[in-house]
Amino acid sequence: MMKTSEEDLQKIIGSDVIIGRAYDVLNQYNWSKEERFAYDQTKKHIDDYLSSIQQGKIEGKIEGIKIGEEKGRKEGREEGKIEVAKTMLANNIDVNTIVKCTGLSISEIEELQN
Repeated sequence: MMKTSEEDLQKIIGSDVIIGRAYDVLNQYNWSKEERFAYDQTKKHIDDYLSSIQQGKIEGKIEGIKIGEEKGRKEGREEGKIEVAKTMLANNIDVNTIVKCTGLSISEIEELQN
């Protein structure tokens, strides 16, 4: 029986990923217990690392959503204050009362008057 060299196998496999994976799986049956253990440990570390990266991406997206929601609420509150101030100005409420009710500065309210 003719034995195929590693180089010949690589030529046969070429760029076919599926054949390459199949070869790797079959090749594992020739490994010693120590080699198999080392492989399993390395694979576990890689899987853990990839899992932590994925978890970080998920947590990052969640944090981004929270930041976006908070920013939206803040902008909404500011818009609400401005609308209240405009309504108060339209009803001839004095600027100092508007400042107290809305928390806007005098200059912000004067800007709305213009």
